Amino acid sequence: MDKLKQSKKVVVFIDICNSTLIVEEMIESLSFDAWVRILKSLKNRLRNKRDELGFELYKFLGDGWILLFDMKTDPQDILNVCKEISQYYKVLCNRINTENKSETLSRKTGLSFGLAHGTLVEIIMDSRKEYVGRALNLAARLQSAIKDKDKNYQNKMLITSDYYMKHKMVIDSIFVVKKVTRELRNFGKEPIVMYKLELI
Repeated sequence: MDKLKQSKKVVVFIDICNSTLIVEEMIESLSFDAWVRILKSLKNRLRNKRDELGFELYKFLGDGWILLFDMKTDPQDILNVCKEISQYYKVLCNRINTENKSETLSRKTGLSFGLAHGTLVEIIMDSRKEYVGRALNLAARLQSAIKDKDKNYQNKMLITSDYYMKHKMVIDSIFVVKKVTRELRNFGKEPIVMYKLELI
């Protein structure tokens, strides 16, 4: 049996808030091409940041992306990518609203994020590189849990307590941070302590 290829990564899940509602309304208003332009513009911006910082633009999920960073990546760089892409998405939405004289993209638009880190195992499926590991699942759960107790969850991020404590001084110097608890499906029955960042 071949030896498993493992690597430690910082995983960032990005989700476009209310994307299902946005897509439905844009299809009805015959402006779906504007949504495609937004997605392509976001991906191009992420590609530019990838080329600058060397992270992996791992996967597009239909309403967001998974980014994989090397563990040695400066946390300030990781979080600034999230901040910049949030600001860029806001600019894109405002531009599309103006062009289409619409308010489709004005209701709770924004991005939400989950960040975790740990060991991932690389596998090949259908001739493509894929990853499995706890950090991927945890980052996804963190992103999803933002809206559990926050009606205004756009442009916010949940990160694990261990990542926050390791980089506390850097994170506190840049962002508004709040200690919170959430119950995460498949991660035990007790609420877990984590930290919420307001990106913009």
